[in-house]
Amino acid sequence: MNKRFMRVPIFILTVTILICVLSSCSEQPDEPYHEMLNTVPVSQKDNVIEYGNYVFYESGKGIMKYDRSTGEIRSACVDPECKGNCLLESPLNYFSQIVDGKLYFATMTAYTHEYTYAYLDIQTGIVTVLRICEEIESVMGIPPLVENGYCYYSCKKLKENGNKQDPQDYLPYICRISADGSGSEEVLCELLGESDILLFVYNGNAITHYDAKLHLVNLSTGERQIIFDQYKEGYTFVNGDLAFLNGKIYLLLKTNASVTSEYTKKSYKYSYLVCVDPETRTHKRVLETPVVSFHITNNKIYYAPFELRHLNIPEDYENNLSQITIMLASPDLHCCDLDGKNDQILYSNPTLNYMESFTVVQDKLYGWLINHDEQTNTENKKMYFGEIDFKTKEIVIK
Repeated sequence: MNKRFMRVPIFILTVTILICVLSSCSEQPDEPYHEMLNTVPVSQKDNVIEYGNYVFYESGKGIMKYDRSTGEIRSACVDPECKGNCLLESPLNYFSQIVDGKLYFATMTAYTHEYTYAYLDIQTGIVTVLRICEEIESVMGIPPLVENGYCYYSCKKLKENGNKQDPQDYLPYICRISADGSGSEEVLCELLGESDILLFVYNGNAITHYDAKLHLVNLSTGERQIIFDQYKEGYTFVNGDLAFLNGKIYLLLKTNASVTSEYTKKSYKYSYLVCVDPETRTHKRVLETPVVSFHITNNKIYYAPFELRHLNIPEDYENNLSQITIMLASPDLHCCDLDGKNDQILYSNPTLNYMESFTVVQDKLYGWLINHDEQTNTENKKMYFGEIDFKTKEIVIK
């Protein structure tokens, strides 16, 4: 995927790297090798990513692979004898990039709670481990990022004269090792603040989110600059998906504005899609319409507008408020240019919810869908992985 972005902070230290090939996932797959469809790299933090004929996604049962040509869904692990003990079938996985045919991901191992950074070679099916962090070293929920042959990730290090058993004595860093697992030493690039979150890395700089601000951190000098202050600009917090394309950050930012349900009297705040340019320190709303979810490709933004809607309203709703289905997404799925122009509706369905993660490939959406036609209330909603054909309007829910 992207060669121009990464995830950020880290210091400089050397440690031995553990690199191993997992035999449980080393069988040769029977499917042909495919190239990336998108020519421009995009870093999308939503755990749904396409590669040739396949869409990879996190299911809660591991990393799954959806074959776009056959509609078949199976584990990304290609070993038929695997009993769920490989990294690809861990219940917690995080990824955002495919680079040179390799899916880079982070996963937490059950029981030991070790946090592992690794990659899956899509052509061979081999998983290579780049770094294993013990539980006390782990920075959870952050996938690895790759740029210019290096893999960047977050990891905690014991401070000088610290107590190895005390989590408070570990400091978070942005670390770097060779992205191909060739055995280079681990380098600490930058020390992170306690609430600092690594978002992207590009051109030797890290982009982090800390204290309601986006920071640009030079990984060579450690110089840190504020590129966007969300409170100062009238936003409360980052909400939902993030993306990085052509040197610009796209993110959903929530405001204090809200709408109230006429039935439940609950209020719901909404978010706007904002584009931030780290180099010029400028930003703008891409759309003046509130947005609940979005996905960016080379030259298009696909998004679901925010809209408070109600389904399944009983006549005596005052006594059965839990039976009312609350929907916060418009029935219309939109597409526009990267600057918000040429907006059009691609698909409309009053009972379908597009609030979750998705990707778009060749006039089809692949991702998590909530079909409220089959559901009686909001609390017990069930998500399905499926596809929508924008041309035929056909929907397939798995």
